Amino acid sequence: DSIVAQLTHKHKKSADEVAHYFGEMFEVFQEMHRILKVGGKICVVIGNTTLHKVDVLNAEVFMEQLQVLGMSLVTIIKREIPSKNLPSVRDERTGRFAKVTDDNITYAYPTEYILVMETIS
Repeated sequence: DSIVAQLTHKHKKSADEVAHYFGEMFEVFQEMHRILKVGGKICVVIGNTTLHKVDVLNAEVFMEQLQVLGMSLVTIIKREIPSKNLPSVRDERTGRFAKVTDDNITYAYPTEYILVMETIS
């Protein structure tokens, strides 16, 4: 996984956390696939983020995981989140969540993606 590999070079603990997160989400998707009938649809809302200057492309990873399980992409809805509604900001240097009033911040999830997937097998 190139995201985890890139993070490993910059911050091992963050790389391990991201790998664990992707693994846990894969288990969630396995259960969704198990209980859905063929033709059943799901919507997954997720935002991409950046940690230690590495783009963590959650939407792309999730879509690939779902396709591996036998789901097909119906559509992706990309939506900009207005800054007044943003859930959180990160410190650009450490990647940790920060206060809006702190220096060196970046919005953690400025765009959300809604993945609409359908079970095909």
